[in-house]
Order: sequence, then structure tokens, then C-alpha cells
Amino acid sequence: MADLEQQLNYSEIVSIDPISLKSYRYAKNEIQLFNIEKSKKTSFFASYIQSKDVISATIEISRNIPESDLKDAIEIKVYDELGLDSAIDYTITYLETETNDTKNKVFNVFIIDSI
Repeated sequence: MADLEQQLNYSEIVSIDPISLKSYRYAKNEIQLFNIEKSKKTSFFASYIQSKDVISATIEISRNIPESDLKDAIEIKVYDELGLDSAIDYTITYLETETNDTKNKVFNVFIIDSI
């Protein structure tokens, strides 16, 4: 019984290779190819994006833009300022950073091609 309890209480890390779409599990000092559908809710999941595939920048948006229009305003500004191809669908995420600027909000933006 103690053996079964020990098996149920070990932690595991599940890594997902975004290129091959294969998953691997690290548990009990072993790495194995893994069927992600068999993972536990308590598993820790990790993946990565190659840094060459990520565009990052800092942009300013007027504080007068309503919160409901913020996402669209950021997207328009990113396409314009970074010269992104409008024929390509990008995933754009952003985080507001603290600033003393009373006229503009400052955002760190991260952009990847949504292949």
C-alpha cells in the first residue's frame, strides 16, 4: 500500500515540443515519451517558443482611449509602428507597464505569427 501511495504522490513535469507536437514526462528521475492525455491535473506543464519567432516591442497608447477599445488600439498601433504584414494573422499579447507619463499608457507587446 505504501508503494501505491508513493506512486500517486510523486510530481511530474510534462514538456510539449511545439514543433513535433510530442510530449515528454519527467518523473522519478526519468524522461519518457508521454501521452499528454494521461497527465495528472497536478502536473506542471512547460513548452517554449523559439525567440526568433517572437517580436517584442514597447508602445504608447493615449490614456484617453476607452478600456473597451484598448485591444483594437494596441493592435492597430503595432501593425502600423512595426510594419507588420496585414495579410498575416498575428497573435498579439500585451502587458501594461508602470509609467509616470500622464498622457500615455505604456505596453510591452509580444507578437507571434499565428500559423
